[in-house]
Amino acid sequence: MATWSEKLVNIIVNSLHPGFIVTNLFRNFNMFTGTKSDFYDLFDLYFKGAATTCYLALNPKVNGITKRHFSNSNLAEPSQKAKDSALAKGLWDFSLRSTSSK
Repeated sequence: MATWSEKLVNIIVNSLHPGFIVTNLFRNFNMFTGTKSDFYDLFDLYFKGAATTCYLALNPKVNGITKRHFSNSNLAEPSQKAKDSALAKGLWDFSLRSTSSK
């Protein structure tokens, strides 16, 4: 998306792992026969889950950094699928179709 957006406007584009937060979504789910508390230990409270999003939106230290991936408020290596240009093009095309006026 960053590659195509450069041709359109001068914006900063980054990706981030949003983190996992405790919700009631998995309240009855026992992952691999583990207990709910074992599963919930993988999750953060909502304010920690939002930390990377807030960091990228508000911290002047990242001003001007673009085409990068962040996790836990740090630069991180994106997954292989995130590096797949064919998937990225498909997402871009879908986004344009989904947001264009009919």
